[in-house]
Amino acid sequence: MRQDTTSPTYRAYVMFILVVVYTFNFIDRQIIGILAVPIKADLALTDTQLGMMGGLAFALFYTALGIPIAMLADRSNRTWIMTIALIVWSAMTALCGTVQNFWQLFLARLGVGVGEAGGVAPAYSLISDYFPPQQRARALSIYSFGIPIGSALGIVFGGVIASKVDWRYAFYAVGIAGIVIAPIFKLTVTEPKRGQFDANHSTDASPSLGTIVRKLAHKPSFWIMSFGAACSSMMGYGLFFWLPSFFVRSFALSLLNASLFYGAILLIGGLAGIWLGGSLADRFGADRRGAYVVIPAIAFVATVPFYVVGILSPNLTTTFSRCWFRRLWGLSG
Repeated sequence: MRQDTTSPTYRAYVMFILVVVYTFNFIDRQIIGILAVPIKADLALTDTQLGMMGGLAFALFYTALGIPIAMLADRSNRTWIMTIALIVWSAMTALCGTVQNFWQLFLARLGVGVGEAGGVAPAYSLISDYFPPQQRARALSIYSFGIPIGSALGIVFGGVIASKVDWRYAFYAVGIAGIVIAPIFKLTVTEPKRGQFDANHSTDASPSLGTIVRKLAHKPSFWIMSFGAACSSMMGYGLFFWLPSFFVRSFALSLLNASLFYGAILLIGGLAGIWLGGSLADRFGADRRGAYVVIPAIAFVATVPFYVVGILSPNLTTTFSRCWFRRLWGLSG
């Protein structure tokens, strides 16, 4: 049954289920960080192979498929795209639990990247059609809660299962859970009318990729923001993957304690930072649109001293507090 997509109650539900899906997106994406410790020992991997598995394997198709899937989302049913993507990345995550060597795991992680390429762009588009312009920064901030929640759950859940049972069962559990969520998402989320909250919106067909590229070519701000986002992602995903191993190797933490320790950093600092960033953007961006760029820039610069002190400190308590502040300011951008 089609729902009233302008109803505040229904929009709240849509935001909730989108956060749930994004949470699974990041659980499946980041669980590999804490499981890298037992996987390395079990499959006899090198740090180079771990780096390829955690970075290149996921990013290769995730990056390459981003624009084609976004173009498809501009023209097709976005809820179907997200449903299929969720099933694909969840199935490939479960498949990670069956691997017996590096290349099998590398290919399975490629599959996770293929699926997750279809998870974010359609969701941004849906949010833009469910919320008016003056509420979108906060709406996107709430959606982004899936990043710290999913990352923290992936780290903690993976650490607990790997410590108490076996690392393979962690992949099985989160993969199967994602597949179960997929039909619930499809059956309960209605495809909204495009541009229903935008003044003078057009019902014409979406412009071609060439038209969009030509328009963006004359917008230096877009390329500067893209470069900043790329730098942020490079730093953030590198930390996501390697910090659990850093805690185990440098501070002799058990896998379970490292997962609880890092999970707390991700959850508390991440939630606070994302909400702070969205609130500040909506507050100051209403009068000065440049604030949407200035606020992330200030936040990212503010992370630098916390990052340096946290990584170089020989004291675990200092490392925890500095990493917490780095997540707070990093995600407020």
